[in-house]
Amino acid sequence: MKSHLSMSLITLLVIFSLLCVNFVVGILLSVSYTRKVNQLTADVNIAVNDGMYEGEINLLVPEGLKVFVMEYQLGIIDEKDDMIQVFSQSVNSEV
Repeated sequence: MKSHLSMSLITLLVIFSLLCVNFVVGILLSVSYTRKVNQLTADVNIAVNDGMYEGEINLLVPEGLKVFVMEYQLGIIDEKDDMIQVFSQSVNSEV
């Protein structure tokens, strides 16, 4: 009976230890990912040509992150009216 109890206690301690290690590793990976994402910068140029908005977005991506193309929208928020206007929706982009 005593050995069965000690085996159960050891099993519980091993499970608890694995959960703690998993939690700590998750936090470390999250902090590392957040730091990399915070280093991502963009240079945005928007111009009006014959009433059409044209733009270019150049991303400076830190090492360890990859950029992929998705459908995106370009919008501007008017601070006075608190309105969002979507100017374009496009999949034309280069990576």
